[in-house]
Order: sequence, then C-alpha cells, then structure tokens
Amino acid sequence: MGFSREVRNKALVAAARHCCICRKYKGKTIEVHHLLPLCKNGDNSYENAIPLCMECHAEAGSYNPEHPKGTKFSPDELKMHRDEWYKTVVL
Repeated sequence: MGFSREVRNKALVAAARHCCICRKYKGKTIEVHHLLPLCKNGDNSYENAIPLCMECHAEAGSYNPEHPKGTKFSPDELKMHRDEWYKTVVL
C-alpha cells in the first residue's frame, strides 16, 4: 500500500508540484517517493514523503551497491532537499 491521498495531496501542495531535487515545476509528471522505503521499515507518513519528478525519482530509486557509480541519494540528503524546497514555496 502506498501513501494515502491525504498525505500525497499535502506533500504535493507543500512542494507546489515542483520536484524537491531539480526544483522544476512538473505538473502531473510528479510522484511522491518514500524517503525510507517500506522494505526498510519506512512508513506512509507525510514525514517520509518527498515529491520528485519522474527523472529524479528514477535517480533516487536506482543504485546498485554491488557496482556503484556516482553517489547515491541518502534518505537524509533527500529529506534536506525536501525541507529546503518546502521553505522556499510560498502558498
């Protein structure tokens, strides 16, 4: 089960439908990503949600620790991106 409609809406409004990584307005091509995945004891709470465009979502979700290239987005880094973006959004 994913985020509830209430959590998704709250996150999307907080980010004004902008990606919290690239900060571009993405309209309907935005998704709500889990900072800490459910399989690693994450939950479907607002605090564990970050709006990401499809491109940044793919970057945040795909990383092979067996053959690393580049630097993986950590949950803490994603949270910092989200919190900084939320501060800049004026509703």
